[in-house]
Amino acid sequence: MHINMKRSIISVFIILIVVCFGTPSVSQNSENSRSENFHTLCRYLNKNHMFNGNILIAEKGKPVCECTIGYASLENKQRLTENSIFELASVSKQFTATGILILVEEGEICVDQLVDFILPDFPYTDITIRNLLTHTSGLPAYEELFEKYWDRSKIATNKDVLDMLRKYAPPVHFAPGDQWEYSNTGYVMLACIIEQVSGLPYAEFMKEYVFEPLGLHSTLVYSRRYSPGSIPDYAYGYVKDHEENSYVLPDLLPSEDYVIYLDGIQGDGCVNSTAEDLVKWCQAVQRKDLISEKWWDEALRPSVLNNGDTTDYGFGWRIEKDSTDGRIISHGGGWPGYRTFDIQYLDKDITLVYLCNMEPASRTQHQILQAMKDIANERPFQMPSVPVKRKVAGIDKSIYTLYTGTYCLDSATVVTITTDGEKLLAQRRGGTPTEILPVSKSRFFVPGSETEIEFLQDGQGKITSIAILQLGTTILIRQEE
Repeated sequence: MHINMKRSIISVFIILIVVCFGTPSVSQNSENSRSENFHTLCRYLNKNHMFNGNILIAEKGKPVCECTIGYASLENKQRLTENSIFELASVSKQFTATGILILVEEGEICVDQLVDFILPDFPYTDITIRNLLTHTSGLPAYEELFEKYWDRSKIATNKDVLDMLRKYAPPVHFAPGDQWEYSNTGYVMLACIIEQVSGLPYAEFMKEYVFEPLGLHSTLVYSRRYSPGSIPDYAYGYVKDHEENSYVLPDLLPSEDYVIYLDGIQGDGCVNSTAEDLVKWCQAVQRKDLISEKWWDEALRPSVLNNGDTTDYGFGWRIEKDSTDGRIISHGGGWPGYRTFDIQYLDKDITLVYLCNMEPASRTQHQILQAMKDIANERPFQMPSVPVKRKVAGIDKSIYTLYTGTYCLDSATVVTITTDGEKLLAQRRGGTPTEILPVSKSRFFVPGSETEIEFLQDGQGKITSIAILQLGTTILIRQEE
């Protein structure tokens, strides 16, 4: 979201954990001040060309450590500033959830209300608003419908998503409330509910009821291909073109064409903001502004499944409780060219913001965030290891047809391998194809991560499974046609 779940950890497989490469980094002196350690990290990232974006640590709503590295526009050689505006991708979900709770607070809707009562001809009769908020609806990924049926010369909107569901009514993955499965479709439906109930476009509702009341003057809902406009200090997102060994706008790569034809879809993403506006937003959450304490407490509580099990997700936030750091809420986002996170330590009133507009390797991102967490909580930290540079192997691409098929570990861990001309593509359930590149005849890597996929064969040379190379190895078995 290659489309993985749109604007949620996209362009790398959510189900995969990246491989550890490179030499161990050196622990920093815990006696250094938080600011000294933070800027040591930033200098290291800059020197090794490992990050392009803005990162920030705030305490009690005031930034105490900020860092800006790299470019907002490569074409114009325009550098980022601390006020640069980034696409937030799935970090947008917490804003959408808050918009829904504003309508609940005003008595316009109920959180346990059935969606088909609000959205005419919604083809699923037992899904509630709560199911949408908590990713327990079982709704299939709309991205798959658009990959299969959409005219890519057009840019889709929320209405088109709803129309697709009405027309094709793909089956749900499970009964509502039975399981947890991340669903961008659910959050697009929440945006549709906001529009249906309020009578306002999603962007206008968010501006009037969320952004302006909180003084988020640099925050907006923006679909730059669907509604082009000039935004000063806008951070354009770049992806790696492995064939040319350069960073380009995703619009220029055929494999990323969905950034254009899905650009008008909002609610699961498309909120754009700055690091400092996100700090203001996190403070509003900390103070429980906009809605009552009752609904904030509900939003920041783990959801409960039908069998009584709890998940680690509330209404638009991931929920964690740590024995040392206390209550933590967070969300990440991903869309070609962008990787974003906001993390709040509620009991400490500490906020971390991570905004990146040039896709790093997945493990690099994880290590940067871990270093930021350790620095923020005044613990020793490690420098991220410098990613290994891979060389794409020249192989006979006619063998790609031997690898095509569906590979499964269980019902949630499914990868489909297809070929598109000269490219080999991998697609997990709920996403759309991402090109994988060869390092040898049988081993491929996922661009933007250290994850590798090895095709395994039996004694007769038939491909029987794939190995996902992570911190360990996960084997997915090839399914018979």
